[in-house]
Amino acid sequence: MSMPATPLPAAGQLLSCMNCGEQRTFPLDRTQLNELMSRQEVRLFCAHCQSLTTWGGTEPDRRAGVPRRAARRVRMELPIRVRSQSPQLSFSEVTHTLNASRDGACFPVHQPLREGMEVFLLMPYHEGETLPEMRARVVRVEKNGELWEVGVEFLKRP
Repeated sequence: MSMPATPLPAAGQLLSCMNCGEQRTFPLDRTQLNELMSRQEVRLFCAHCQSLTTWGGTEPDRRAGVPRRAARRVRMELPIRVRSQSPQLSFSEVTHTLNASRDGACFPVHQPLREGMEVFLLMPYHEGETLPEMRARVVRVEKNGELWEVGVEFLKRP
């Protein structure tokens, strides 16, 4: 029995039509989001092309407003739970992604994580759901006001 696709509580993902280059923010349901995360592309209707086309994630260049990279990271706000069992820093925090790809994600946390640390992510996070956690390694940390912006690389399961 299949459940109807429900939109995720994110504002939407900035995508670019790979046929004409048009950029648009789409609210994606779970199926579309999973397709985008695994294949780095999703099939959606393009008003400019007047047909179903392939769309990929894009991130605007903050300086010029033009795409800096295509089909690499997708700007999205997915709820996630970040957990660490490190002897130096043990915590669990619910936050959201700033962007993600099939290989990693970026998110803000209140904890001063360090490069090389291993963390566990539940993504997307919905209270009460019991999904398997993903292992990730911290590859980038930047202080941003009172928060730390953390980039992680997903680790393959052994």
